[in-house]
Amino acid sequence: MPQFLRSAPALAAPPIGPVHRALIAEAQADETLRASVAGVDLTFPAEVLCGTLYYRHLLSTRVADEAAVDALLDMFMAAYGR
Repeated sequence: MPQFLRSAPALAAPPIGPVHRALIAEAQADETLRASVAGVDLTFPAEVLCGTLYYRHLLSTRVADEAAVDALLDMFMAAYGR
């Protein structure tokens, strides 16, 4: 529960909020993007992406900085971005 209470303000304010809204809007507006994920089970990829961020924040002294997020997204796209 506490993570949701902390996440809500982060999703409502810059820098995360506007990017999050834009990503959702783009996913809804882009037919190709919607078609590419239709019927795909994204449970495991979501767990990998979110789990990494939570791990770094809660269990590590390493910051989830821009380089770490970029590397994670590159890995994700290499695996799932067909």
